[in-house]
Amino acid sequence: SDEQFRLTAWNAAAEKLYGWKAAEVVGRLGIEVIKTEFPGVEAEKMRLHIAETGSWRGEVTQLRKDGTRIPVEVASIVLRDQVGRITGYVSVNRDITERKRTEHELRKLSRAVEQTADIVFITDRNGLIEYVNPAFEETTGYSREEVMGKTPRIFKSGEHPPSFYERLWKIILDGLPFRSILFNKKKDGTNFFEEKTIT
Repeated sequence: SDEQFRLTAWNAAAEKLYGWKAAEVVGRLGIEVIKTEFPGVEAEKMRLHIAETGSWRGEVTQLRKDGTRIPVEVASIVLRDQVGRITGYVSVNRDITERKRTEHELRKLSRAVEQTADIVFITDRNGLIEYVNPAFEETTGYSREEVMGKTPRIFKSGEHPPSFYERLWKIILDGLPFRSILFNKKKDGTNFFEEKTIT
């Protein structure tokens, strides 16, 4: 847009994102075309930030031509001439609907894993523990900090032969789930049975 925020260019991606053809919007004020929903404080923060730093980046909700609401990531910069006068603005806007949907699903999954009464832990390919849920800490007696970077060998009770673990690793490294009842050991040395699925 120019220094008055009148749109001077509108590419094919913008047409697809907002539903407006370039011929319909070039020459119009950007705020007339792209309705943005954010609190007034945020709008003021954006204006101050772009005036002070020459750029702004953030996530907003905007309206398409048909009125549907879409989450959009906006990155804007100020264009200036050689003496520092503002000559225009460039804004790159990206539809983040899929990212927001994925984030929402991940939050739901995270809540489920955190709240389940079942022990959940995640390791890397080498078997080093990267995550444990609260049920893990409560059942095993180990804190999250104590087990990070260690392997599940710390739970070995000695009741399973080496061939059991060889079969376990072969199955999961082939990309298949391993299901069995494991006889494991808590931090205090007591043993417990656990019906486990390892994926």
